[in-house]
Amino acid sequence: MHAFSLLSIFSFVFLTGLLSCERVPLSQGPGTGTGTETINTYALLSDGRPAIGASVRIIDATGWFDSIDIGASPVLQDLITDSLGRFAIVKTNAAKSVNVQIDHAEQGLFIPFTTLSNLDDTLRLQTYASYTGSFRIDDQAPRQVLLSGTIYQTAIGPTNAINFNKVAPGAYMVLGVSGSMPQFQVATCGAVTLYPGVASVDTALNSSFDRLLIDNFENGVGPTALGNLIPSLNWYAVSNTDLILWDKTTKSWDTRMNPSGCSSTATLSPVSGATSPTAMDFSGTLDANCSGPYSIAGISFVGFNPKGVDFSTMTGFSFTAHGKGIIWVRFETKMLDTATNGQSNYTYPIQLTDTVTNYFVPVDSLRILPAIQSPWQFPWSVVSKNLIDIEFEFSIKTNSGVTPMQLIIDDFYVNGVHLEDLKL
Repeated sequence: MHAFSLLSIFSFVFLTGLLSCERVPLSQGPGTGTGTETINTYALLSDGRPAIGASVRIIDATGWFDSIDIGASPVLQDLITDSLGRFAIVKTNAAKSVNVQIDHAEQGLFIPFTTLSNLDDTLRLQTYASYTGSFRIDDQAPRQVLLSGTIYQTAIGPTNAINFNKVAPGAYMVLGVSGSMPQFQVATCGAVTLYPGVASVDTALNSSFDRLLIDNFENGVGPTALGNLIPSLNWYAVSNTDLILWDKTTKSWDTRMNPSGCSSTATLSPVSGATSPTAMDFSGTLDANCSGPYSIAGISFVGFNPKGVDFSTMTGFSFTAHGKGIIWVRFETKMLDTATNGQSNYTYPIQLTDTVTNYFVPVDSLRILPAIQSPWQFPWSVVSKNLIDIEFEFSIKTNSGVTPMQLIIDDFYVNGVHLEDLKL
Protein backbone atom coordinates (compact mmCIF):
# COMPACT_ATOMS: atom_id res chain seq x y z
CA MET A 1 0.00 0.00 0.00
CA HIS A 2 2.40 2.69 1.23
CA ALA A 3 5.13 3.26 3.78
CA PHE A 4 2.85 2.70 6.75
CA SER A 5 -0.48 1.00 7.30
CA LEU A 6 -3.53 3.24 7.27
CA LEU A 7 -5.35 0.59 9.29
CA SER A 8 -2.74 1.07 12.01
CA ILE A 9 -3.11 4.83 11.76
CA PHE A 10 -6.85 4.68 12.19
CA SER A 11 -6.58 2.19 15.00
CA PHE A 12 -4.41 4.75 16.78
CA VAL A 13 -6.83 7.56 15.99
CA PHE A 14 -9.69 5.46 17.24
CA LEU A 15 -7.91 4.83 20.52
CA THR A 16 -7.18 8.52 20.95
CA GLY A 17 -10.85 9.34 20.46
CA LEU A 18 -10.83 11.28 17.20
CA LEU A 19 -13.15 8.84 15.47
CA SER A 20 -16.40 7.42 16.84
CA CYS A 21 -16.41 3.64 17.26
CA GLU A 22 -20.05 2.64 17.06
CA ARG A 23 -23.67 3.54 16.73
CA VAL A 24 -25.86 2.15 19.51
CA PRO A 25 -29.66 1.93 19.28
CA LEU A 26 -31.37 4.19 21.78
CA SER A 27 -33.11 1.26 23.43
CA GLN A 28 -29.76 -0.39 24.07
CA GLY A 29 -27.53 2.62 24.57
CA PRO A 30 -25.56 2.58 27.81
CA GLY A 31 -24.62 5.95 29.24
CA THR A 32 -21.13 7.23 28.67
CA GLY A 33 -21.14 9.37 31.80
CA THR A 34 -22.35 8.97 35.34
CA GLY A 35 -23.16 12.47 36.57
CA THR A 36 -26.57 14.16 36.52
CA GLU A 37 -26.88 17.93 36.66
CA THR A 38 -29.75 20.26 35.82
CA ILE A 39 -28.72 23.61 34.36
CA ASN A 40 -30.86 26.44 33.05
CA THR A 41 -30.21 27.17 29.40
CA TYR A 42 -31.71 30.12 27.51
CA ALA A 43 -32.97 30.16 23.93
CA LEU A 44 -33.11 33.66 22.39
CA LEU A 45 -34.34 34.84 19.03
CA SER A 46 -31.77 36.52 16.79
CA ASP A 47 -32.85 39.97 18.02
CA GLY A 48 -32.34 39.00 21.66
CA ARG A 49 -35.98 38.38 22.60
CA PRO A 50 -36.69 35.25 24.66
CA ALA A 51 -37.85 32.33 22.51
CA ILE A 52 -41.01 31.72 24.55
CA GLY A 53 -42.77 28.37 24.15
CA ALA A 54 -40.11 26.84 21.92
CA SER A 55 -39.86 23.05 21.67
CA VAL A 56 -36.44 21.71 22.62
CA ARG A 57 -35.45 18.17 21.66
CA ILE A 58 -32.26 16.52 22.81
CA ILE A 59 -31.71 13.76 20.24
CA ASP A 60 -29.45 10.71 20.27
CA ALA A 61 -26.93 11.65 17.57
CA THR A 62 -25.07 8.38 17.03
CA GLY A 63 -28.12 6.17 17.52
CA TRP A 64 -30.60 8.19 15.45
CA PHE A 65 -30.82 5.88 12.45
CA ASP A 66 -30.90 2.74 14.59
CA SER A 67 -33.66 4.22 16.74
CA ILE A 68 -35.77 5.12 13.71
CA ASP A 69 -35.16 1.67 12.27
CA ILE A 70 -36.47 -0.19 15.33
CA GLY A 71 -39.39 2.18 15.82
CA ALA A 72 -37.98 3.83 18.95
CA SER A 73 -37.88 7.54 19.58
CA PRO A 74 -34.42 9.09 19.19
CA VAL A 75 -35.47 11.94 21.51
CA LEU A 76 -33.69 11.74 24.86
CA GLN A 77 -35.31 14.85 26.37
CA ASP A 78 -38.35 16.82 25.22
CA LEU A 79 -38.60 20.30 26.77
CA ILE A 80 -40.50 23.61 26.43
CA THR A 81 -39.01 27.05 27.08
CA ASP A 82 -40.67 29.34 29.64
CA SER A 83 -41.40 33.09 29.57
CA LEU A 84 -37.68 33.82 29.76
CA GLY A 85 -36.80 31.42 26.97
CA ARG A 86 -35.37 29.18 29.63
CA PHE A 87 -35.40 25.40 29.75
CA ALA A 88 -33.94 23.12 32.40
CA ILE A 89 -31.65 20.69 30.64
CA VAL A 90 -30.73 17.52 32.49
CA LYS A 91 -27.08 16.83 31.78
CA THR A 92 -27.30 13.11 32.37
CA ASN A 93 -24.55 11.24 30.54
CA ALA A 94 -22.98 14.57 29.66
CA ALA A 95 -20.37 12.99 27.37
CA LYS A 96 -22.95 11.32 25.11
CA SER A 97 -23.08 12.67 21.56
CA VAL A 98 -26.39 14.46 20.96
CA ASN A 99 -28.16 16.74 18.50
CA VAL A 100 -30.09 19.73 19.81
CA GLN A 101 -33.18 20.77 17.83
CA ILE A 102 -35.06 23.90 18.93
CA ASP A 103 -38.23 25.04 17.15
CA HIS A 104 -40.05 28.30 17.87
CA ALA A 105 -42.92 29.83 15.92
CA GLU A 106 -40.48 32.34 14.40
CA GLN A 107 -37.03 30.74 14.32
CA GLY A 108 -35.16 27.51 14.99
CA LEU A 109 -31.76 26.02 15.75
CA PHE A 110 -30.05 22.72 15.02
CA ILE A 111 -26.76 21.78 16.71
CA PRO A 112 -25.40 18.41 15.51
CA PHE A 113 -22.96 16.08 17.27
CA THR A 114 -22.37 18.00 20.45
CA THR A 115 -22.41 17.01 24.11
CA LEU A 116 -24.52 18.38 26.91
CA SER A 117 -21.37 19.26 28.82
CA ASN A 118 -20.26 21.51 25.93
CA LEU A 119 -23.62 23.16 25.31
CA ASP A 120 -23.62 26.95 25.75
CA ASP A 121 -25.85 28.44 28.44
CA THR A 122 -27.38 30.85 25.91
CA LEU A 123 -28.41 29.73 22.42
CA ARG A 124 -29.37 32.08 19.58
CA LEU A 125 -31.97 30.84 17.12
CA GLN A 126 -31.81 31.47 13.37
CA THR A 127 -34.29 32.31 10.64
CA TYR A 128 -35.94 29.18 9.28
CA ALA A 129 -35.04 27.77 5.89
CA SER A 130 -37.52 26.02 3.61
CA TYR A 131 -36.85 22.95 1.52
CA THR A 132 -38.87 21.68 -1.45
CA GLY A 133 -38.33 19.21 -4.26
CA SER A 134 -39.78 16.26 -6.11
CA PHE A 135 -38.74 12.78 -7.13
CA ARG A 136 -37.98 11.91 -10.71
CA ILE A 137 -39.35 8.35 -10.79
CA ASP A 138 -43.07 8.24 -10.02
CA ASP A 139 -43.52 4.53 -9.30
CA GLN A 140 -40.55 4.38 -6.91
CA ALA A 141 -41.22 7.50 -4.87
CA PRO A 142 -41.06 6.95 -1.09
CA ARG A 143 -43.93 7.69 1.27
CA GLN A 144 -42.06 9.88 3.74
CA VAL A 145 -38.93 11.99 3.81
CA LEU A 146 -36.81 12.37 6.95
CA LEU A 147 -33.97 14.78 7.66
CA SER A 148 -31.19 12.98 9.49
CA GLY A 149 -30.67 13.51 13.19
CA THR A 150 -33.92 15.46 13.62
CA ILE A 151 -37.64 14.94 14.03
CA TYR A 152 -38.29 16.82 10.77
CA GLN A 153 -40.31 14.66 8.40
CA THR A 154 -42.94 15.12 5.75
CA ALA A 155 -45.29 12.96 3.71
CA ILE A 156 -44.99 12.83 -0.07
CA GLY A 157 -47.43 15.20 -1.75
CA PRO A 158 -48.97 15.27 -5.23
CA THR A 159 -46.57 14.71 -8.13
CA ASN A 160 -44.16 13.11 -5.64
CA ALA A 161 -43.31 16.51 -4.15
CA ILE A 162 -41.85 17.22 -0.73
CA ASN A 163 -42.29 20.44 1.20
CA PHE A 164 -40.59 21.45 4.45
CA ASN A 165 -41.88 24.92 5.34
CA LYS A 166 -39.74 25.47 8.43
CA VAL A 167 -36.41 23.78 9.00
CA ALA A 168 -33.63 25.00 11.25
CA PRO A 169 -30.55 25.75 9.12
CA GLY A 170 -28.03 22.92 8.95
CA ALA A 171 -26.57 20.04 6.92
CA TYR A 172 -28.73 16.92 6.63
CA MET A 173 -28.93 13.59 4.92
CA VAL A 174 -32.28 13.36 3.14
CA LEU A 175 -33.84 9.93 3.60
CA GLY A 176 -36.87 8.93 1.58
CA VAL A 177 -38.43 5.84 3.12
CA SER A 178 -41.05 3.44 1.82
CA GLY A 179 -43.11 1.04 3.88
CA SER A 180 -44.09 1.51 7.50
CA MET A 181 -41.64 2.11 10.32
CA PRO A 182 -40.01 0.23 11.85
CA GLN A 183 -40.15 -2.09 8.82
CA PHE A 184 -39.19 0.36 6.11
CA GLN A 185 -36.68 0.67 3.31
CA VAL A 186 -34.64 3.73 2.44
CA ALA A 187 -35.74 4.37 -1.14
CA THR A 188 -33.59 7.45 -1.65
CA CYS A 189 -30.62 8.97 0.07
CA GLY A 190 -29.32 12.46 -0.62
CA ALA A 191 -27.93 15.43 1.26
CA VAL A 192 -28.70 19.11 1.59
CA THR A 193 -27.34 22.13 3.42
CA LEU A 194 -29.98 24.70 4.36
CA TYR A 195 -29.04 28.32 5.02
CA PRO A 196 -30.90 30.83 7.27
CA GLY A 197 -33.86 32.38 5.51
CA VAL A 198 -33.15 30.67 2.18
CA ALA A 199 -35.74 28.71 0.21
CA SER A 200 -33.92 25.66 -1.19
CA VAL A 201 -35.29 23.77 -4.18
CA ASP A 202 -33.77 20.31 -4.64
CA THR A 203 -33.69 19.11 -8.22
CA ALA A 204 -31.35 16.19 -7.54
CA LEU A 205 -33.60 13.84 -5.58
CA ASN A 206 -33.28 10.32 -6.90
CA SER A 207 -35.53 7.52 -5.74
CA SER A 208 -33.17 4.69 -6.65
CA PHE A 209 -33.07 2.32 -3.68
CA ASP A 210 -29.64 0.99 -4.59
CA ARG A 211 -27.77 4.26 -5.10
CA LEU A 212 -26.02 5.39 -1.93
CA LEU A 213 -24.63 8.91 -1.70
CA ILE A 214 -21.21 8.99 -0.06
CA ASP A 215 -20.69 12.75 -0.45
CA ASN A 216 -21.94 15.69 -2.47
CA PHE A 217 -19.89 18.14 -0.39
CA GLU A 218 -22.90 20.35 0.32
CA ASN A 219 -21.57 20.91 3.84
CA GLY A 220 -17.98 21.54 2.78
CA VAL A 221 -15.02 19.22 3.26
CA GLY A 222 -14.47 17.20 6.43
CA PRO A 223 -17.30 14.85 7.40
CA THR A 224 -18.82 13.11 4.40
CA ALA A 225 -22.50 13.68 3.63
CA LEU A 226 -23.01 10.15 4.93
CA GLY A 227 -21.21 11.37 8.05
CA ASN A 228 -24.43 13.15 9.01
CA LEU A 229 -25.64 9.64 9.88
CA ILE A 230 -22.35 8.00 10.82
CA PRO A 231 -20.18 10.62 12.57
CA SER A 232 -16.88 8.79 12.07
CA LEU A 233 -17.07 8.85 8.26
CA ASN A 234 -14.73 11.73 7.48
CA TRP A 235 -12.26 12.49 4.73
CA TYR A 236 -8.55 12.20 5.41
CA ALA A 237 -5.38 12.89 3.43
CA VAL A 238 -2.02 11.19 3.81
CA SER A 239 1.37 11.54 2.15
CA ASN A 240 5.01 10.88 2.97
CA THR A 241 5.02 14.23 4.77
CA ASP A 242 1.85 14.34 6.84
CA LEU A 243 -1.48 12.85 7.86
CA ILE A 244 -4.56 15.12 7.85
CA LEU A 245 -7.60 14.00 9.86
CA TRP A 246 -10.92 15.62 10.74
CA ASP A 247 -11.33 16.31 14.46
CA LYS A 248 -15.07 16.12 15.14
CA THR A 249 -14.61 17.72 18.58
CA THR A 250 -13.06 20.94 17.31
CA LYS A 251 -14.64 20.58 13.84
CA SER A 252 -11.32 21.34 12.20
CA TRP A 253 -8.41 19.56 10.53
CA ASP A 254 -5.75 17.93 12.67
CA THR A 255 -2.39 17.63 10.88
CA ARG A 256 0.24 15.19 12.08
CA MET A 257 3.72 15.36 10.61
CA ASN A 258 5.45 12.21 9.43
CA PRO A 259 9.20 12.74 9.85
CA SER A 260 10.16 10.71 6.78
CA GLY A 261 12.45 13.26 5.17
CA CYS A 262 10.28 13.17 2.01
CA SER A 263 8.35 16.08 0.60
CA SER A 264 5.34 14.41 -1.07
CA THR A 265 2.19 16.30 -0.08
CA ALA A 266 -1.58 15.92 0.05
CA THR A 267 -4.14 18.65 0.78
CA LEU A 268 -7.94 18.80 0.97
CA SER A 269 -10.01 21.95 0.60
CA PRO A 270 -13.33 23.27 -0.73
CA VAL A 271 -13.25 24.34 -4.35
CA SER A 272 -11.37 27.66 -4.44
CA GLY A 273 -13.57 30.73 -4.77
CA ALA A 274 -16.88 28.98 -4.16
CA THR A 275 -19.12 30.84 -1.71
CA SER A 276 -21.08 27.67 -0.99
CA PRO A 277 -18.57 24.85 -1.59
CA THR A 278 -20.08 21.88 -3.37
CA ALA A 279 -16.93 20.03 -4.41
CA MET A 280 -13.61 18.91 -2.94
CA ASP A 281 -10.17 19.85 -4.18
CA PHE A 282 -7.62 17.11 -3.50
CA SER A 283 -4.16 18.26 -4.58
CA GLY A 284 -0.88 16.42 -4.25
CA THR A 285 2.78 16.32 -5.17
CA LEU A 286 5.13 13.34 -5.36
CA ASP A 287 8.80 13.50 -4.42
CA ALA A 288 10.62 11.15 -6.79
CA ASN A 289 13.53 11.06 -4.34
CA CYS A 290 11.36 9.31 -1.76
CA SER A 291 11.30 5.55 -1.38
CA GLY A 292 7.69 4.81 -2.33
CA PRO A 293 6.17 8.32 -2.62
CA TYR A 294 2.40 8.56 -2.18
CA SER A 295 -0.38 11.16 -2.04
CA ILE A 296 -3.81 9.88 -1.01
CA ALA A 297 -7.26 11.11 0.00
CA GLY A 298 -9.82 8.72 1.42
CA ILE A 299 -12.58 7.69 3.79
CA SER A 300 -11.99 5.03 6.44
CA PHE A 301 -14.82 2.77 7.57
CA VAL A 302 -12.93 1.04 10.38
CA GLY A 303 -13.56 3.87 12.86
CA PHE A 304 -17.26 3.15 12.37
CA ASN A 305 -17.01 -0.63 12.19
CA PRO A 306 -13.65 -2.28 13.04
CA LYS A 307 -14.61 -5.28 10.90
CA GLY A 308 -15.13 -3.10 7.84
CA VAL A 309 -18.41 -2.77 5.93
CA ASP A 310 -20.14 -4.99 3.37
CA PHE A 311 -19.89 -3.64 -0.19
CA SER A 312 -20.37 -7.04 -1.84
CA THR A 313 -23.58 -5.91 -3.55
CA MET A 314 -21.87 -2.89 -5.17
CA THR A 315 -22.45 -2.81 -8.92
CA GLY A 316 -20.34 0.26 -9.60
CA PHE A 317 -19.46 3.76 -8.46
CA SER A 318 -19.84 7.21 -9.96
CA PHE A 319 -18.70 10.78 -9.46
CA THR A 320 -18.17 14.05 -11.28
CA ALA A 321 -14.58 15.23 -11.60
CA HIS A 322 -11.93 17.17 -13.42
CA GLY A 323 -8.29 17.88 -12.70
CA LYS A 324 -4.75 16.97 -13.67
CA GLY A 325 -3.03 13.59 -13.54
CA ILE A 326 -4.20 9.99 -13.19
CA ILE A 327 -6.19 9.17 -10.08
CA TRP A 328 -6.49 5.58 -8.86
CA VAL A 329 -9.78 4.82 -7.09
CA ARG A 330 -9.00 2.04 -4.60
CA PHE A 331 -11.26 -0.16 -2.50
CA GLU A 332 -9.12 -1.52 0.31
CA THR A 333 -10.37 -4.75 1.90
CA LYS A 334 -9.20 -6.62 4.97
CA MET A 335 -8.69 -9.93 3.17
CA LEU A 336 -6.48 -8.57 0.41
CA ASP A 337 -4.74 -6.26 2.83
CA THR A 338 -3.74 -9.24 4.96
CA ALA A 339 -2.85 -11.54 2.06
CA THR A 340 -0.62 -9.01 0.28
CA ASN A 341 0.74 -7.12 3.27
CA GLY A 342 -1.12 -4.01 2.22
CA GLN A 343 0.20 -4.05 -1.35
CA SER A 344 -2.88 -4.97 -3.45
CA ASN A 345 -6.41 -3.60 -3.71
CA TYR A 346 -9.29 -3.62 -6.13
CA THR A 347 -8.69 -0.43 -8.07
CA TYR A 348 -9.42 1.57 -11.23
CA PRO A 349 -7.43 4.38 -12.90
CA ILE A 350 -9.00 7.53 -14.34
CA GLN A 351 -7.17 10.03 -16.53
CA LEU A 352 -8.34 13.45 -15.37
CA THR A 353 -8.76 16.36 -17.78
CA ASP A 354 -9.78 20.01 -17.58
CA THR A 355 -13.29 19.03 -18.73
CA VAL A 356 -15.85 18.31 -16.02
CA THR A 357 -16.82 14.67 -16.66
CA ASN A 358 -19.37 12.28 -15.18
CA TYR A 359 -17.69 8.95 -14.54
CA PHE A 360 -19.46 5.64 -13.95
CA VAL A 361 -17.28 2.59 -13.35
CA PRO A 362 -18.91 -0.88 -13.21
CA VAL A 363 -17.55 -3.13 -10.48
CA ASP A 364 -16.48 -5.63 -13.17
CA SER A 365 -13.94 -3.03 -14.35
CA LEU A 366 -12.06 -3.11 -11.03
CA ARG A 367 -8.77 -5.03 -11.04
CA ILE A 368 -6.46 -6.27 -8.29
CA LEU A 369 -3.33 -4.17 -8.56
CA PRO A 370 -0.51 -4.76 -8.07
CA ALA A 371 -1.39 -8.22 -9.42
CA ILE A 372 0.21 -10.18 -6.60
CA GLN A 373 -2.96 -12.26 -6.20
CA SER A 374 -5.54 -13.47 -8.70
CA PRO A 375 -9.21 -12.37 -8.70
CA TRP A 376 -10.00 -16.08 -8.86
CA GLN A 377 -8.39 -16.51 -5.46
CA PHE A 378 -9.85 -13.30 -4.07
CA PRO A 379 -13.13 -12.53 -5.90
CA TRP A 380 -14.72 -9.15 -5.26
CA SER A 381 -17.91 -10.79 -3.96
CA VAL A 382 -15.89 -12.31 -1.10
CA VAL A 383 -13.25 -9.76 -0.16
CA SER A 384 -15.66 -6.79 -0.38
CA LYS A 385 -17.64 -8.07 2.59
CA ASN A 386 -15.04 -6.33 4.76
CA LEU A 387 -14.26 -3.02 3.08
CA ILE A 388 -11.76 -0.96 5.09
CA ASP A 389 -11.66 2.28 3.15
CA ILE A 390 -12.14 3.98 -0.20
CA GLU A 391 -9.12 5.92 -1.42
CA PHE A 392 -8.14 8.22 -4.27
CA GLU A 393 -4.41 7.92 -4.94
CA PHE A 394 -1.92 9.71 -7.14
CA SER A 395 0.74 7.09 -7.92
CA ILE A 396 4.32 7.84 -8.95
CA LYS A 397 4.08 5.02 -11.50
CA THR A 398 1.50 6.89 -13.59
CA ASN A 399 2.10 10.51 -12.60
CA SER A 400 5.84 10.92 -12.99
CA GLY A 401 6.56 14.55 -13.80
CA VAL A 402 2.98 15.74 -13.16
CA THR A 403 3.24 18.48 -10.51
CA PRO A 404 1.01 19.40 -8.90
CA MET A 405 -1.73 16.81 -9.42
CA GLN A 406 -5.32 17.75 -8.73
CA LEU A 407 -8.68 16.01 -8.36
CA ILE A 408 -11.79 18.17 -8.06
CA ILE A 409 -14.58 15.73 -7.19
CA ASP A 410 -18.31 16.04 -6.59
CA ASP A 411 -21.38 13.80 -6.20
CA PHE A 412 -19.66 10.55 -5.21
CA TYR A 413 -22.11 7.59 -5.24
CA VAL A 414 -21.86 3.82 -4.96
CA ASN A 415 -24.48 1.76 -6.77
CA GLY A 416 -25.96 -1.46 -5.44
CA VAL A 417 -25.18 -0.66 -1.80
CA HIS A 418 -28.09 0.13 0.52
CA LEU A 419 -27.97 2.28 3.60
CA GLU A 420 -29.18 -0.74 5.60
CA ASP A 421 -25.99 -2.59 4.57
CA LEU A 422 -24.01 -0.23 6.78
CA LYS A 423 -25.98 -0.93 9.94
CA LEU A 424 -24.13 -2.70 12.71
